Amino acid sequence: MRLNTYNLYFQECETPSFNEDFLKIEKIIKYFESENNKDEKNLDFENIIQTQNYVCSYEFYNKYKSLKCISCAISEIIFKRTNLCVFIYTRIQFENFEEENKSSSFETFDSISCDMINSIIKIKGTVCFIGAPCVENFVGFFECSKCHNKISTRSKTEKIFKIPKTCPCKSKTLSFLPIHPETSFCDFQEIQVLEYLCGNKQNVLAVILNKNLINYVKVGDTVEIIGMVMATLVNDEYLVKINANNIKLLTTHISCRELNENVDSFLELSQHPNLLGVLISTIFENVHGQDLLKVGMILSLFGGSKEKDSDEIAPINVYISGDIGTGKTNVLNSAKRILPKSTYFSFKEGIKNNNTKYLASGINNKIIYNKISEGYAVQAGVFVLNNGGVCFIDDLHERRSLDFLFDVVLKNSISNTEKNFYQNDMIKCNLHVNCTVIAAATNNKKENDVIRESVINNCFDLHFKITDKFSIKKDYQISGELLKKRTKFYESETSTNMSSRLQNVMKNIKADCLFYEETEERKSVDLIRRFIMFSRREINPNLTKNAEEYIKSYYLEQKTRNQEISSKVYESIVKISEAYSKMRWKKVVEEEDAKWAVKYYKKIMEQKIKTKEKKNGVERVLSEFISENGRKILYKEELCEIIGKMKIKQSVAEYIEVLNYKGIVVKKNTNEYLINL
Repeated sequence: MRLNTYNLYFQECETPSFNEDFLKIEKIIKYFESENNKDEKNLDFENIIQTQNYVCSYEFYNKYKSLKCISCAISEIIFKRTNLCVFIYTRIQFENFEEENKSSSFETFDSISCDMINSIIKIKGTVCFIGAPCVENFVGFFECSKCHNKISTRSKTEKIFKIPKTCPCKSKTLSFLPIHPETSFCDFQEIQVLEYLCGNKQNVLAVILNKNLINYVKVGDTVEIIGMVMATLVNDEYLVKINANNIKLLTTHISCRELNENVDSFLELSQHPNLLGVLISTIFENVHGQDLLKVGMILSLFGGSKEKDSDEIAPINVYISGDIGTGKTNVLNSAKRILPKSTYFSFKEGIKNNNTKYLASGINNKIIYNKISEGYAVQAGVFVLNNGGVCFIDDLHERRSLDFLFDVVLKNSISNTEKNFYQNDMIKCNLHVNCTVIAAATNNKKENDVIRESVINNCFDLHFKITDKFSIKKDYQISGELLKKRTKFYESETSTNMSSRLQNVMKNIKADCLFYEETEERKSVDLIRRFIMFSRREINPNLTKNAEEYIKSYYLEQKTRNQEISSKVYESIVKISEAYSKMRWKKVVEEEDAKWAVKYYKKIMEQKIKTKEKKNGVERVLSEFISENGRKILYKEELCEIIGKMKIKQSVAEYIEVLNYKGIVVKKNTNEYLINL
């Protein structure tokens, strides 16, 4: 048999009787032309010629173990029927891939090694880097200007074509022959995929795109890739990469089939009488107190309903402020482990990741100029990486300008500009983002920036201020129990008794929950993760007329009291009520859900007013003493007089000891105290 399209795929044609590829192609052609062929239905020649793609199952590929041979067979059949010589790309379909190749799906990139070279596998992840499209010259020819001898050379592993140094006639003048019939070129593009895991250890894997897959994806896309494992030599080291065969864009990390298998367990969980308590005890098991904050974080993870004519949920953005050491980072990390598409970013430390060299160093995308290809590559910033997910930002106080929040939250875009190397102008990179922002910042007493406060009020739906100022009795109990673990005096006492006593103190602190019942019942983190992801995707309750009227009446009432209140309040309460209904799998937001949302929002505002207007009584009085007298040192008689005017249940001497223990006042000698504010 003579193959007219063989040279489209193979450079050197051996004797057909000894060529394994040639024999495979003959078998495939005979199979397609046989009457009992099951795959004949897939041969829609008009579509194949138009798209230059043929999609086959992994089972069919596994029979012949060669994508080139399958493509050549399809091209040969097309040539016989239409007399057209068309290059065809054979893609392996995603349907039933895992069933046909059970050992081929890898969610952890650590399990992919050099032992799997030339194996077909499937991976999932987020595109975090896109390189510039390049042209690789596999085989090139040069002509000697002296003897006209033609010299062939192959490209090196670093994809840079090197000119031969000399000709056999010792001439060094060589010219490239671009139209030689045996010259081989190939377009390719390298991207980086960040694995999709719920944790701090996320690896990055390089993926090579060829042919019509080039420029198919953009940074921030969630993708599923079928490809062949390959190894590339870079600086005397072999790096494992994936040569992509097929790519599918995903809207969620977990497939619809996997989520739908757990619908019954999700429904049972949504009807739990103390659902908020179970979610909080599972996600925030190491966070004590701050019940309003924990409820707000849960609502933010669920998000509001999808807007009309959009597949994007309405994000509930949260802002947390507090002093150093109040556990803000602990709260962020506890919530981060739930959703797979979430990243912790600190303005002090950057992105916490083992492979930070592949990720942009900040919130903006990064445009990189490639000198070899003379093109531009794009590195994803933290917001693009979490498009459709949650972005946890810590140490927001380190950032002077918060203008980027306006773009991300209000405009749903992030942009940056770089210099154009070709012309004297600028290149602008503008990408769409839709992610929930949960940010934390340390209180800065010296700074009172009205513009900064305005940005925060307009961009965040919920505002929380974390304090560790419980009652003096509770503070004294906690510090006393913690101190006992460090003193030699209590070494004889078992650590079990001490930890149980401390646990009892914490239980008393956590007993003030208004919106859920404290419980020890916990569910598996994986079940909670799938439940939240399914609810975010499928459950979208709409407001009933009664619920809408109730929220509107509350907003108008607040507006008459304070004209400075913006429509952001109304929008935030609507999203809170939607999230509360969503977690309980309701089709609509009823009036009772709206009442719950208003009650919750009122409680947050009350707490905000208290922390803003009312300081601790002792601290306020001592601050007034400093401003009036211009000194921080006061005598014991003055301190006793100040405390005597306050309404306290303890004696003056006992209260002074408590203040000294807490560090509010420091005893310098028997008669003098230093105000430590």
